[in-house]
Amino acid sequence: MWGGKESRVGLFGRIAAAVTPKKEDDRHVLIVEDNAEECRALAAALEQAGFPATCVASVAEALAAIDGNGNLLAAIVDMMLPDASGGLVVWHLRRRFGKEVPIAVVTGMHDPRAEFNVSRDPPDRLFPKPLDVEQLLEWVATVRAEGAGK
Repeated sequence: MWGGKESRVGLFGRIAAAVTPKKEDDRHVLIVEDNAEECRALAAALEQAGFPATCVASVAEALAAIDGNGNLLAAIVDMMLPDASGGLVVWHLRRRFGKEVPIAVVTGMHDPRAEFNVSRDPPDRLFPKPLDVEQLLEWVATVRAEGAGK
């Protein structure tokens, strides 16, 4: 009736593929923020809005996450990190992804552009602290709608 074990497996595999819901977008937002409480709160807001998020707390962790995952929708980078400037993360993201992954810089500095070479590695968006989470969520929604990060 089934024509052997291979046929059953093939049939069930095709059925499972047909009825398994496909994720529309499984990319995530990388958050580079050394304040764990702020990072968790931002990640929770993003996830509640439908954007999976990953938190890292240092430049070293960010570089490892960038090298280990090419499935980014966007990156949100704090400029003041414990082990180096967030500008290094921006530079590394640009080298790895070019403009394919939009980058937002979050900072409490008066002039965040002084922290990195704007002509070479500009972020796509600057958000001052205290962060307006609604504006940031709108930016991420726009990034997704425009198809960036693919």
